[in-house]
Amino acid sequence: MRSASEKFVSFILGSVVLILFFKFLGWAWDNFEGVFKFMGGIFLVGIVFALIANKNSNNTDEMENGLNSNKNLNVTGEIENKINIDEQAMLDLAKKYQESGEYDKAMPLLLEMAQKGNVDCQFDLGEAYRQGLGVTTNIDRSIYWYNKAAKQNDLHAQFALGVMYLSEDEFPNIHNKDLAFMWIDRASQNIESIPDELKNNNLDFLNFLGEVYYYSGLMYENGWGTNVNHLAAFSDYIMGIKIGSAKCELQYYNLQKTLGI
Repeated sequence: MRSASEKFVSFILGSVVLILFFKFLGWAWDNFEGVFKFMGGIFLVGIVFALIANKNSNNTDEMENGLNSNKNLNVTGEIENKINIDEQAMLDLAKKYQESGEYDKAMPLLLEMAQKGNVDCQFDLGEAYRQGLGVTTNIDRSIYWYNKAAKQNDLHAQFALGVMYLSEDEFPNIHNKDLAFMWIDRASQNIESIPDELKNNNLDFLNFLGEVYYYSGLMYENGWGTNVNHLAAFSDYIMGIKIGSAKCELQYYNLQKTLGI
């Protein structure tokens, strides 16, 4: 440990060195003031140029990022368009095979599109498995694909499910009047959302709608899967009559006769 005298000597020496340093700075400023100012100016100018260069660099990066972003958007758009074109081409080809009776060739295309959520292809698969078109008849698979389409509010699939569940003779293993009513009733209610111009310009479609009303009326008239409701049955038959359903008209008069009206 240093003594008090040693500490004092160190303090004196340090103070002398500090005084001499400040005196040197004063002398240097007096004799080289211009040099210091010149160097300071150069330093400030350098800082300004550095800031400008950094800003330009950032602008360039932003521009490049923007171009890259636009390029990526363009590429994404092109890919999406190509996918849409390819999917439409697949649909057209599947339809062509179906119309020509080449169901075995249509099935792989229908399956691929149905798995992607295409409701028309889901319904077509339900039809194919029910009727054995291009595949072995498989009622479970038919129900599966009809359900997929029906849950997407496809009117044809809803009605097809209802009729299958109602048909005890043809499909005894799945006979279920409650499910039959649920799907037929849902189909009949969905008719209301169909534009009038679509109903009026397609005879086959009108005949189909007439079948929906006819079966819905039968469900209410006989209490299949629901309570007997003659008023609801008459309402369905009348709706069918309005679009030209002869079956609805006949059943309407039969119900009147049965009730003695």
